Amino acid sequence: MQDQLIVLFEFEDGKDGVVIASEKHYHLVSPEEIDEDDLTAYRKRTIDNEHLP
Repeated sequence: MQDQLIVLFEFEDGKDGVVIASEKHYHLVSPEEIDEDDLTAYRKRTIDNEHLP
């Protein structure tokens, strides 16, 4: 798969109008490029983020 990048933005309505609250960058890869260590790290991040407000 060619190097592909997507960016996700979270916006908030602030006192000065709409602002970017967060920005995340992701590289798209084929399933064959993901190993067990990647999946373990992803699962840990997902579990850790469940405790965020």
